Amino acid sequence: MSNIWHDISPARIQPEDFVAVIEIPKGSKKKYELDKETGEVRILDYAAVVDCATGIHPNPARVQDGGGLVQGMGMDLMAANFFVFYFGIVADITPPVALAAYAGSAIAKAPPMRTAFNATRLAIAAFIVPYIFAFNNTMLFIGDFGPLDVVQVVLTSSVGMFLIAAGMIGYMLRDLNWGVRIVCIAAGLMLIHPGTLTDIIGIGVLVVVLVFQIITGKGSKAVKAA
Repeated sequence: MSNIWHDISPARIQPEDFVAVIEIPKGSKKKYELDKETGEVRILDYAAVVDCATGIHPNPARVQDGGGLVQGMGMDLMAANFFVFYFGIVADITPPVALAAYAGSAIAKAPPMRTAFNATRLAIAAFIVPYIFAFNNTMLFIGDFGPLDVVQVVLTSSVGMFLIAAGMIGYMLRDLNWGVRIVCIAAGLMLIHPGTLTDIIGIGVLVVVLVFQIITGKGSKAVKAA
């Protein structure tokens, strides 16, 4: 294996192209490719280990460990750190850490782990938020954007999370059957993914479901009145 300090001529290392040195120990099981002509290392597989237990609050550890990995995948630095930090916050209701859920279970005198799982289920839409600004940095005011762009991403993302939450819980204006729930979740994911076509489809699904529930709701009330 080439050593970037000894086996590659300094003339071949351009300051504008040189990002970092990745040291891979001899005999490592990590999967990578090495271009012997340019010295470029392409990572095919990696593993990250965080040496902390549930007694340590996960936010600092996750941001420190995951921020660099996510940035290395091509995400903006600010978005990468927000992405990992957000999931560190959500860890307060996610088993096995779930510090906030355990505190709530103590107050309610409820089973801690069951409370944590219920909290995760009810807040499932919150887990989608980091992917919104990962796909579209406009929400973090990063990149070229206008006021209308910000309004669009906030509105469509909010509607998307509403649809996902309704699909997961199984209720909108009335109870939803499993088929409609799956459609709502799919439409919500479409709204979260940036794109005019996906936004139109997602909003169309919301309108159809709302109209259908309003019409069937009026019909059931008329039958009961009769």
